[in-house]
Amino acid sequence: MVKRYVIGGWLAFLLFIVLNHCREEATIRRNLKVTTGVIKNVTSGYRGGIQIEYCFIYHRKEYQGAGKILISSAFVENFKSKRIPVAFDSLQPENNDYLLLPYDFNKYDLLFPDTLKWVVDLENRSL
Repeated sequence: MVKRYVIGGWLAFLLFIVLNHCREEATIRRNLKVTTGVIKNVTSGYRGGIQIEYCFIYHRKEYQGAGKILISSAFVENFKSKRIPVAFDSLQPENNDYLLLPYDFNKYDLLFPDTLKWVVDLENRSL
Protein backbone atom coordinates (compact mmCIF):
# COMPACT_ATOMS: atom_id res chain seq x y z
CA MET A 1 0.00 0.00 0.00
CA VAL A 2 2.80 2.41 0.91
CA LYS A 3 4.52 1.55 -2.36
CA ARG A 4 1.50 2.85 -4.30
CA TYR A 5 1.68 6.18 -2.49
CA VAL A 6 5.39 6.47 -3.19
CA ILE A 7 4.90 5.71 -6.89
CA GLY A 8 1.91 8.07 -7.05
CA GLY A 9 3.94 10.79 -5.37
CA TRP A 10 6.78 10.39 -7.87
CA LEU A 11 4.38 10.45 -10.80
CA ALA A 12 2.72 13.62 -9.47
CA PHE A 13 6.14 15.22 -9.01
CA LEU A 14 7.24 14.33 -12.56
CA LEU A 15 3.94 15.61 -13.98
CA PHE A 16 4.45 18.90 -12.10
CA ILE A 17 7.95 19.29 -13.57
CA VAL A 18 6.79 18.58 -17.13
CA LEU A 19 3.81 20.96 -16.88
CA ASN A 20 5.95 23.70 -15.34
CA HIS A 21 8.52 23.35 -18.13
CA CYS A 22 5.78 23.55 -20.78
CA ARG A 23 4.34 26.66 -19.10
CA GLU A 24 7.77 28.33 -19.07
CA GLU A 25 8.29 27.60 -22.78
CA ALA A 26 4.83 29.01 -23.53
CA THR A 27 5.56 32.28 -21.71
CA ILE A 28 8.89 32.61 -23.52
CA ARG A 29 7.06 32.11 -26.83
CA ARG A 30 4.39 34.66 -25.89
CA ASN A 31 6.86 37.41 -24.86
CA LEU A 32 9.84 36.28 -26.95
CA LYS A 33 13.06 38.25 -27.09
CA VAL A 34 16.38 36.88 -28.29
CA THR A 35 19.76 38.22 -27.27
CA THR A 36 23.37 37.10 -27.07
CA GLY A 37 24.58 35.42 -23.92
CA VAL A 38 28.01 34.23 -22.83
CA ILE A 39 28.81 30.77 -21.53
CA LYS A 40 30.31 31.28 -18.06
CA ASN A 41 30.91 27.71 -16.96
CA VAL A 42 30.97 24.33 -18.69
CA THR A 43 31.32 20.99 -16.93
CA SER A 44 30.90 17.34 -17.74
CA GLY A 45 27.33 16.48 -16.89
CA TYR A 46 26.28 13.64 -14.64
CA ARG A 47 25.58 10.57 -16.79
CA GLY A 48 27.17 12.14 -19.86
CA GLY A 49 26.59 15.33 -21.73
CA ILE A 50 27.73 18.84 -20.97
CA GLN A 51 26.29 21.14 -18.31
CA ILE A 52 26.27 24.78 -19.47
CA GLU A 53 25.86 27.89 -17.32
CA TYR A 54 25.38 31.16 -19.18
CA CYS A 55 24.44 34.77 -18.58
CA PHE A 56 22.99 37.64 -20.59
CA ILE A 57 22.16 41.28 -20.01
CA TYR A 58 18.72 42.82 -20.49
CA HIS A 59 17.87 46.39 -19.44
CA ARG A 60 21.29 46.70 -17.74
CA LYS A 61 20.66 43.73 -15.48
CA GLU A 62 22.44 40.39 -15.69
CA TYR A 63 20.38 37.20 -15.82
CA GLN A 64 21.61 33.64 -15.64
CA GLY A 65 20.53 30.29 -16.94
CA ALA A 66 21.74 26.73 -17.15
CA GLY A 67 21.05 23.62 -19.13
CA LYS A 68 22.42 20.36 -20.36
CA ILE A 69 23.30 19.49 -23.92
CA LEU A 70 23.71 15.85 -24.92
CA ILE A 71 27.10 16.13 -26.55
CA SER A 72 30.15 14.14 -25.48
CA SER A 73 31.91 15.63 -22.48
CA ALA A 74 35.14 15.30 -24.49
CA PHE A 75 34.08 18.56 -26.18
CA VAL A 76 33.74 20.66 -23.00
CA GLU A 77 36.58 22.98 -24.02
CA ASN A 78 34.83 23.87 -27.29
CA PHE A 79 32.05 25.66 -25.38
CA LYS A 80 34.04 27.72 -22.88
CA SER A 81 33.41 31.49 -23.12
CA LYS A 82 31.41 31.14 -26.37
CA ARG A 83 28.69 33.63 -27.23
CA ILE A 84 25.33 31.94 -27.72
CA PRO A 85 21.78 33.02 -28.54
CA VAL A 86 19.38 33.10 -25.60
CA ALA A 87 15.58 33.20 -25.88
CA PHE A 88 13.79 34.76 -22.92
CA ASP A 89 10.49 36.12 -21.68
CA SER A 90 10.70 39.92 -21.97
CA LEU A 91 8.42 40.31 -18.92
CA GLN A 92 10.31 37.75 -16.80
CA PRO A 93 13.87 37.45 -18.16
CA GLU A 94 14.78 34.92 -15.49
CA ASN A 95 12.63 32.58 -17.60
CA ASN A 96 15.12 31.86 -20.39
CA ASP A 97 16.50 29.13 -22.61
CA TYR A 98 19.77 28.75 -24.52
CA LEU A 99 19.63 28.16 -28.28
CA LEU A 100 22.36 25.83 -29.57
CA LEU A 101 20.81 23.10 -31.72
CA PRO A 102 18.16 23.17 -34.46
CA TYR A 103 15.69 21.64 -31.99
CA ASP A 104 16.15 24.62 -29.63
CA PHE A 105 15.39 27.09 -32.42
CA ASN A 106 12.40 25.07 -33.65
CA LYS A 107 10.75 25.31 -30.21
CA TYR A 108 10.41 29.06 -30.76
CA ASP A 109 9.87 29.04 -34.55
CA LEU A 110 13.28 30.61 -35.17
CA LEU A 111 15.70 29.90 -37.99
CA PHE A 112 18.87 28.01 -37.12
CA PRO A 113 21.92 30.18 -37.97
CA ASP A 114 24.92 28.97 -39.94
CA THR A 115 27.19 30.26 -37.17
CA LEU A 116 26.13 27.37 -34.91
CA LYS A 117 26.80 24.53 -37.34
CA TRP A 118 29.90 23.71 -35.31
CA VAL A 119 27.57 22.57 -32.47
CA VAL A 120 25.71 20.21 -34.83
CA ASP A 121 29.08 18.85 -36.01
CA LEU A 122 30.07 18.13 -32.40
CA GLU A 123 26.72 16.48 -31.77
CA ASN A 124 27.21 14.23 -34.82
CA ARG A 125 30.74 13.34 -33.67
CA SER A 126 29.31 12.39 -30.26
CA LEU A 127 27.09 9.63 -31.65
